[in-house]
Amino acid sequence: PTLLLTGKSVKTFPDVDINPLNVIIYDTIVYLNNTLNGNITLGSNGSGNLIIGSGTRYGALIYRQTGFARKVYVNNLEIGALGRFYVENGIASSLLHSLYVNGNILNNNPTNGLEFYGTNGNRGDLYLTNYQNHLQSTNYISASGNPITLNRLIVDKTSLQNEIIVTSKLKISGVNSGANKALVLNIGTLILNHDSINIDLSSDNVTTYPFNIPNNSALVVS
Repeated sequence: PTLLLTGKSVKTFPDVDINPLNVIIYDTIVYLNNTLNGNITLGSNGSGNLIIGSGTRYGALIYRQTGFARKVYVNNLEIGALGRFYVENGIASSLLHSLYVNGNILNNNPTNGLEFYGTNGNRGDLYLTNYQNHLQSTNYISASGNPITLNRLIVDKTSLQNEIIVTSKLKISGVNSGANKALVLNIGTLILNHDSINIDLSSDNVTTYPFNIPNNSALVVS
């Protein structure tokens, strides 16, 4: 079944890990739970879709800035022109949230649709995954307007033939510190196809901790 969250009142997901097939958020603001439990998996291994807002209906999904970090697993993520998915950034925080996407990301919000990097320390990592184990696939990250902002981007597909093509503005702001990189290529091919993509591949010690592209991954700038 599809879980439709709508209505004017602000909502919070429950203090349990939930597993609906799809989630649609229209005309309401929804917080992810920040107590012990509350991770969300759409469908089997993230095979369901998440839709936040549309061209005429607002909607927001928010990672909290206090409590426990949350994980969200989806297949496709679609953010409408009036939709937002972001981390709270009102107070100093060190939470690190995670979004796992098996398929495509479409951000139609021209200003602030997908913001996972807060200057006060609340952050979100984006994992590009393949829990359906497709040996060959092509997925897209596309957006209009301002950049998608992330803490880290981790490509963790099944094979080199799993391609992710980024056709939108993208800014990855996580700090490269030693072996910890803002961009991580585990498995899969990442194709950067936009002239406004800002990723720093360097680290504080490039001799000891160089940027690594394993044999079963690739980085293409086009």
